[in-house]
Amino acid sequence: MKLAAVYALTEETSFKAVIRAPLHKVLDLMHKLGYDGIEINIPNPFKVDISKLSRDLNSYG
Repeated sequence: MKLAAVYALTEETSFKAVIRAPLHKVLDLMHKLGYDGIEINIPNPFKVDISKLSRDLNSYG
């Protein structure tokens, strides 16, 4: 069984996020807990630095 979680990049979401923390802290916690993946909710992709997001995600595998 694979474990994954949903993370909202901003507060501009129409749902309540379970975890509210900076992305690097969430990725570190997920990695330590043995999660296999994370689904990123991006409400406005035009406000996201995709290169930085990609680097951050790749640094955790």
